[in-house]
Amino acid sequence: MGHHTSGIWVWLALTLSISSAYDIIPGRPIDHTKSICSSWGNFNYKTFDGVIYQFPGTCNYNLATDCGDSYREFSVHIKRSTENGSPVIHQILMQIKDVTVELKRDDQTVNGVTFETPYFNYGILINEKDGYLKVDTKIGLTLTFNNEDSVMLELDASYKGKLCGLCGDYNGMPVSNEFYMNDMALTPLQFGNMQNINDPTITCSNVDETQQLNVSN
Repeated sequence: MGHHTSGIWVWLALTLSISSAYDIIPGRPIDHTKSICSSWGNFNYKTFDGVIYQFPGTCNYNLATDCGDSYREFSVHIKRSTENGSPVIHQILMQIKDVTVELKRDDQTVNGVTFETPYFNYGILINEKDGYLKVDTKIGLTLTFNNEDSVMLELDASYKGKLCGLCGDYNGMPVSNEFYMNDMALTPLQFGNMQNINDPTITCSNVDETQQLNVSN
């Protein structure tokens, strides 16, 4: 991960520590975080455009999907849960063109087949180091998972303005698009519930949107 990545996690933790629950925190104008979306700790999320919010959903959600064209290059879904009182990431499901990569803390598969790292096939390289799984792809997508509660997704600039999901649309304009619909402001809980995949194999409910506290734009 290196000092660069560690610095990002420290900044995110400090920012959340001074905010109210379920606030929207506008992005800061620093270029090196612009192509990174992340989720960590207590259901925290940071969009590609730098907006930080909390969404305590435990269903299966669209984290980031290429929504710009009829043919989708990729989709990344995330399912969080709480175990022994601590939030964790239960599953990350990646669809890279026609290849399915499933990451869990105790099992990882490609197209349903368990693999060992380092793994390279279909233009996908998966390595594990110091407890982190890193997925590199030839389509400009890199995902890093700490096998517990944190995931970081980095995308090539060619996807700007073409995304949808909890990571936002990556258009360079924090808050203005993601948290508005038909000129009406959305709370983080409303925005998060909209990303529910509605997986019939999972029994879960949308987050109660009345939990919403303060929202700052």
